[in-house]
Amino acid sequence: MTFPHYVDLADLAGLLAAFGACEGDPAFSLFADFDANGCVELADLAGVLAAFGSCE
Repeated sequence: MTFPHYVDLADLAGLLAAFGACEGDPAFSLFADFDANGCVELADLAGVLAAFGSCE
């Protein structure tokens, strides 16, 4: 994700591609780690869905 922009399907797809990955994993994406805890988890998905369609 780049800011500011609208949270859209591309952001959701990027998060889902990285879902379950942590820092050091090839699939990890810093942009998908919405809460910056080092892993792409349910909290990150919830954050993206809460912001979906809005300009962040």
